[in-house]
Amino acid sequence: SKKMCITTDLDPVLSFPLGPNSISIMEAALAYQTIMTGRVYPVAPGVGLESVPIITKIVDRDGKILWTHKPTSKKILSPRVCGLVTDILKKVMETGTGRKAKDAVKAFDIPLPTFGKTGTANRFINSSFAGFIPAPDDKNGQLDMKEGYVISSYVGYDDNRPMKGNNLAIYGASGALPLWIDTAN
Repeated sequence: SKKMCITTDLDPVLSFPLGPNSISIMEAALAYQTIMTGRVYPVAPGVGLESVPIITKIVDRDGKILWTHKPTSKKILSPRVCGLVTDILKKVMETGTGRKAKDAVKAFDIPLPTFGKTGTANRFINSSFAGFIPAPDDKNGQLDMKEGYVISSYVGYDDNRPMKGNNLAIYGASGALPLWIDTAN
């Protein structure tokens, strides 16, 4: 997890997939970028998430690029590991908690493959979804994960009160996932 830019201390528990640890939505996005590409893009050695660039390109009014953020990447996951995890995330979208997104993200009315995972905190305190979609390669036009987009969404109250009433509860698939789908589209 540290190699994937997750700086939150994680408890060494066996039930990690069931949610005993929490990470920030930014950490989730960076981890999914690593799953998608096999690479990390650290801003600088020893620099934390507060330095993730918000501005990645500056252009003038004529479209001439004046400056571009050019991160150097480091490979930390093999294509096999990326493929196996990506397949798990695809199954979430086909038959699991993310199935609302199956065929919901489209380019020119053609459904794009989606990959991701929902998250719901205990007592419905927050709702999250992190995932990615491929994008066309500039050279051949084929969909490619290395050109893809990672999108993470989060829904919750500032004061951490539960998003639950007598007849409604907001969880990952009902809160953050619809926002993710709209953003991806």
